[in-house]
Amino acid sequence: NYMQMIENKFTPQQARQVLPNALKTEINMCGFISDWEYFFKLRDDKAAHPDMVKLVKPLHEEFNKKFHGQD
Repeated sequence: NYMQMIENKFTPQQARQVLPNALKTEINMCGFISDWEYFFKLRDDKAAHPDMVKLVKPLHEEFNKKFHGQD
């Protein structure tokens, strides 16, 4: 299924969803504020995988409220 999706012009990130390891992914991160800002720049962006954006966007909003006073 993965190879058929690749042949049909799906991106590797999209095709990976049919693989068993796509069932669960955990992300653990700690760091300085600048580390988090860089993480959000990469993962809350239109070029990021849609599943990542869905996960990161609410976290980014909460981060902005706490550290930048933004809603």
